[in-house]
Amino acid sequence: MKKFFCLALVMLFASFSFAEGFDDFKESMDSGFSDEKKSFDTYKEELEKEFTEYKRIVNEEYEAYKNEILSQWKEAEMSTPTKWVEYTNGLKEKKVVDFENGTYRLEVIGRDYEQAERDLDALMRDMLGVDKATAFQRDIPSRKTDEKAREKLKNIATGTVGNESVIGSAVTGKENPTKKDIDSAAEKLKENASVKTEPSKTGETVFVMQGKLPPETYRKRAEELNPSVQKYAKEFKIQPSLVFSVIQTESAFNPVAQSHIPAYGLMQIVPASAGKDVAQLLMGKPLILTPSYLFNTDNNIRAGTAYLHILYYRYLKAVNHPESRFYCSIAAYNTGSGNVASAFNGRSAGKNRYNVTTAAGIINSMTPSEVYDYLRVRLDYDEARRYIVKVTGTLPSYRYFD
Repeated sequence: MKKFFCLALVMLFASFSFAEGFDDFKESMDSGFSDEKKSFDTYKEELEKEFTEYKRIVNEEYEAYKNEILSQWKEAEMSTPTKWVEYTNGLKEKKVVDFENGTYRLEVIGRDYEQAERDLDALMRDMLGVDKATAFQRDIPSRKTDEKAREKLKNIATGTVGNESVIGSAVTGKENPTKKDIDSAAEKLKENASVKTEPSKTGETVFVMQGKLPPETYRKRAEELNPSVQKYAKEFKIQPSLVFSVIQTESAFNPVAQSHIPAYGLMQIVPASAGKDVAQLLMGKPLILTPSYLFNTDNNIRAGTAYLHILYYRYLKAVNHPESRFYCSIAAYNTGSGNVASAFNGRSAGKNRYNVTTAAGIINSMTPSEVYDYLRVRLDYDEARRYIVKVTGTLPSYRYFD
């Protein structure tokens, strides 16, 4: 009996000890989760402030450069997703390559025709010879944005802009065109070029040379990008033809593509939206992807393909039919998965208007062709409606890469 009493006493104390230990453990775990949540909330708040500051820097540099241009030119022509615009020689020279329409335009402010002719000839060769790293250094708003982001922001991802050709390799057909290749290509382009003059803002004359790029430029640019596209299409389980079609639609293969949104590079990654999701997937946490990161060709294709993966395999996974989900993913790349959901849910859905799961129920009751037609007509924004038509329309041109 005495032994039993002692054993019971030991068990009682043990149970008290275990209970106290478990309470301590639970309190410790709760405290850990609480601290982790606070840390995450602090990071999220800090990141949002940095995104706001980043956008302010972008706008400030864009407007400052625009005003500088207007001191010399009647119009501040700036780069776009499909157009590369570069000013040199104290803003007195301008080159414009329109990748979408396959044209170029060179402009020089001067007084003497013979000198202007020599300047235009040199500008032509510079257009064909310049590499991306040099173009980035000359791109004052993007370079200064990158520099200020490095100085002022902590949560950023930066990169190194490569030295591949901006346009010369596609025009010459050579990956690393020599001076001889560039001279030969320049003479061919000049054969069909037109030259005219216009009055300048400063009282001088603007000498303009313009012409067409070779028609096979798209094909050559696609072949140059194919190794990166194949690599990341395989990694993220996306058709290479879709990646190429998105590149053509977003930037027309302009390697220094940018918009004032801002969005950067071949696949036009917006740091504040797609960039956040991509950084979370690739780097483990949301970060601001800077211009130098996104003007790196490999980084940009990786980011764009990763975002297609996020859309197809995560955000839109409730859509059952692969083809229906494929169409929804294309639209979402342009307008976001919430806006895709809105097209199906409608305004009457109230708080569920942008809910993808709710929309998936409607989408799953439709055939893929019905889903495509619905998106083409019912997406909220005209740009998104045109986007899905354009991407799907160019897919056949790149099927041989699949």
